[in-house]
Amino acid sequence: MLARWTTDWDCGYETEFWYTILDHPFDLDKIKAKHRYQIKQGVKNFEVKEIDFYEYKETLLEITNEVRRKEYGLSSIEKLPTPFDNAVYLGAFDIEERKCVGYAKLAEYSTYIDFTSLKVLPEYEKKSINAALVYAVWIDIKKN
Repeated sequence: MLARWTTDWDCGYETEFWYTILDHPFDLDKIKAKHRYQIKQGVKNFEVKEIDFYEYKETLLEITNEVRRKEYGLSSIEKLPTPFDNAVYLGAFDIEERKCVGYAKLAEYSTYIDFTSLKVLPEYEKKSINAALVYAVWIDIKKN
């Protein structure tokens, strides 16, 4: 278990590795070709949209437990914690299968967004689901 207390995270100088801060406009055309390709593949293969935790909580629990078993060798959990007030969930839906196969959990604050977790079914990683979810977070931030 890891606990941390972070204050003054946007202090203007380099600190520990806890936060990665994008403090300039993200330009898809300026990133490496490999990453651009992964994002385009992910967007082609998945529809990422904001979802309601309570409507999808069983699906999110299934995804979480699958990741716990396959990636970490951990046992399943009975239920997910109740989301906090500023929590936002983005679901990644496979275009062909039309089902949710991954999600990102964010905490939205007035001046920043905390990317708290990302869970995807391992068998969909080859289709660039992680890139699609991270790109969707950026799109959501850009809108706001």
